[in-house]
Amino acid sequence: MKSIIFVLAILAADPSVPLSIETTGVSGAALSGTPTTLPIDMEGAVSGTARVSNQLALTLAVTPGSTTAIVVKCYESANNSTWAQIGLCDSVAPTSGCAPDARQFTLSSYTTVGSIKTIASRWSVKQRYAKCSVYGAGSGTVSVTGSRSWQ
Repeated sequence: MKSIIFVLAILAADPSVPLSIETTGVSGAALSGTPTTLPIDMEGAVSGTARVSNQLALTLAVTPGSTTAIVVKCYESANNSTWAQIGLCDSVAPTSGCAPDARQFTLSSYTTVGSIKTIASRWSVKQRYAKCSVYGAGSGTVSVTGSRSWQ
């Protein structure tokens, strides 16, 4: 019994895997160019150990410029070459079904610290690879960091 509790405690303490700007590949990118992260391996090794994850938490550091809103979309792939936009599903009749998940954030709803608005976004990923894009009309820029974890 003690060994089961020990294993469960280790699993519960399983930390998230940080995603740096180097990992995402998006640093000070023009929002109007729809910057897209590099593919993120949701099963990638950390310190030599495979770390399977199914949650992607993004932190968007937005310098708005003239941009007033941004749209974030994430995509997933089993093979890192064929990508599908992550969907949002509703099981309540009569409108049950799935649609592409595109999240819009109005920048005036977020506090500016320095000249940056920080926006958090969490995505459920079912495939091995994920990548996300950010779009905003105007002269703003974005940098993307975050983490991946198991939920």
